[in-house]
Amino acid sequence: MKTSKNTLRMLTALLIPAAFAACSDDSTGPDAEINGSVSARMSDGTNSALMAHAMTAGAFAGSASGQAQVQVFSDAEGWVNLGSPATSTVQLQSNNSATTLYSSASVPVGTYTRVKLVMDGFDANVNAGAIFGGLTLSTELRIVMGGADGKIEIEKTVTPFTVSATSSTTIDFDINSEAWINEGSAQSQTASDTEVQSATTAVVTS
Repeated sequence: MKTSKNTLRMLTALLIPAAFAACSDDSTGPDAEINGSVSARMSDGTNSALMAHAMTAGAFAGSASGQAQVQVFSDAEGWVNLGSPATSTVQLQSNNSATTLYSSASVPVGTYTRVKLVMDGFDANVNAGAIFGGLTLSTELRIVMGGADGKIEIEKTVTPFTVSATSSTTIDFDINSEAWINEGSAQSQTASDTEVQSATTAVVTS
């Protein structure tokens, strides 16, 4: 009988901590946060409707580089970062090239209505030989994007999209540089926030 009591005490000592551990782990419980997957890309394709200063498609080439970050907005969550800012480079006027900013970022499930691209410290480097109206570049040209502080926040309202545990959503930003790299910005070597913001488009596919 004494042996049975000792055995019972030993089992109780082992089972009680295990029970508390199980109760404290609610990662799969009803209140656990459920996330879905969102990816984001940035490109700079040609768009004839945005050509400025008598430019033609393919009138310039080069690249734009800086720190990029993407956020999505829902009424329930507010603004959600897809990840930390990362150094990114996009090829100018390239219809066949897109830079992946985030691949399968984890965000809370829900319906999102706005997206934001934050560009910090971006410069557009235009190759020599570019033609803007009557101006032909003899050397590479650097255009500072975003004015004095070098930061541009591009917020776009999109068709509401739902992120679920089984969905896969992609946000494509096109900075449409043909609308703001032109004779004027080549001479001033700057592109304002407003110019870049108004030219950039955002398309969401699920």
